[in-house]
Amino acid sequence: MKEIRELFVDIGKVDVDESCEHLLANGVIDSLDIIALVGAIEKKYGKKLDIKYIQAENFINFATLKAMIDEYLKG
Repeated sequence: MKEIRELFVDIGKVDVDESCEHLLANGVIDSLDIIALVGAIEKKYGKKLDIKYIQAENFINFATLKAMIDEYLKG
């Protein structure tokens, strides 16, 4: 999950780590953070993130983000 942690650091969310659950519901991140994360993901992996991946359920915690990125990289 180091790669997910690095994405949060890239957007200035250095206090977010793998122990954080329900990132959106608990107010750890908001819609602007999701936009920043999308940009960081696109920059890191060098391709556009399809809109189908930008859903709240993909931003619940580190595991859901990792699963989304893994699927995104397959496509």
